[in-house]
Amino acid sequence: MKHLVIILLLLLIISCNNENPDPDKFDGDISLAIHQSQFYPDADLTIGFCSVLSDSRCPSNAICVWEGNGEVDLWIQPTNLDTINFTLNTFLEPNAIELLDDKIELRELNPYPEDEPYPIDETNYSVLLFIENIQ
Repeated sequence: MKHLVIILLLLLIISCNNENPDPDKFDGDISLAIHQSQFYPDADLTIGFCSVLSDSRCPSNAICVWEGNGEVDLWIQPTNLDTINFTLNTFLEPNAIELLDDKIELRELNPYPEDEPYPIDETNYSVLLFIENIQ
């Protein structure tokens, strides 16, 4: 019985240590449709997806010499600060950027091109971003 109590106490201590030590930090995936913005209170900022500047990615059922690149126009606005516009790429640099206390990485530009219909209707685009607090 004594060993069981010790094991339970150790498990409790370990589970408490896995909690985020700083509740103001935000790390995680962000999915945005084109022309959408979202406020993230944990990060105290709003992120928006303006447009796809170019999409030359090789269709999934084609054989291409070059992978191609998707370039997106995004913006970030920390609460009480000016909006910062920036671009990220799927293949070329930059595919990530450090702004203020955060690193923002473009993980996916969806949908991925196929033969039909091509080009992709702008209203179907979405991005998957990863934001990491680097403070």
